[in-house]
Amino acid sequence: MGYKNTDVSTHYYKKNKVFISKEEKRERLLRFLRSIAVFAAISAFVYLTVIGYQFVTTDEYFNIKDIRFIGNNFVRDDAMVSLMELPDGSNIFKVSIRHLQERIMSHPWIKGVLIKRELPNRILISIEERAPVAVALYNSRSYLIDSAGVALGRREALLDDRYFPVIRGIDFKGIRFGEERPPEALIEALKLLDILKNKKELVRFENISIDIERDRMVLKVDDYEINMGRGDYDKKLSRFVEVRGDMIGRGIASKKIDMRFLNKVVIKN
Repeated sequence: MGYKNTDVSTHYYKKNKVFISKEEKRERLLRFLRSIAVFAAISAFVYLTVIGYQFVTTDEYFNIKDIRFIGNNFVRDDAMVSLMELPDGSNIFKVSIRHLQERIMSHPWIKGVLIKRELPNRILISIEERAPVAVALYNSRSYLIDSAGVALGRREALLDDRYFPVIRGIDFKGIRFGEERPPEALIEALKLLDILKNKKELVRFENISIDIERDRMVLKVDDYEINMGRGDYDKKLSRFVEVRGDMIGRGIASKKIDMRFLNKVVIKN
């Protein structure tokens, strides 16, 4: 039976166990110190952030001192400033851009708005306005209309004497300025006006109006009265150019033309 010496192995095991225990303690200490360092760094960052936020949101250096508007031709700067309702001394970081946009967009002439902060104390506001293209008559009142059929306000709101084509026959009862829900007949009339505007042979006409009736639109250009019916306006206007030239060549004085049908033109006395 062999002899087995366990003294050496036991001694080695005990010595190694002590060594491992010291290494574990050292590692635990390092982990603890690292945790303290991370915690201290986070605390310092949070503290500095809070202090920094308090500084930039309370220091007068960042109070709004200048508001610049770009792109507005019809709506005055002071009207939009009034809509914004910014108290004196408002901090540039504390104002809500979204709320400012909503307030400005409440104006019926405003189609879009983009607001940017320019440090330290300026607000830059880019405006997209609606542009009037026609006047709609209703109950002896004149309403400015944009290309999408949105009613912008009374004609008197535009303080100049520029000319607009006139549209009659639209029911504007309960009208709300800036509302994007125009009657279908108004959209048809604006479509006709847009095609007319792009006909180079017809752009010289100065007096243009459209009377909307049940199933037809009567276009009046200078002293011509043209029953356009509904639809195919591009082809009908091109046909009108041909018919008008022929009428002038033949010396026909009548100015009333029925063009409801593309293949049939009726000249009325």
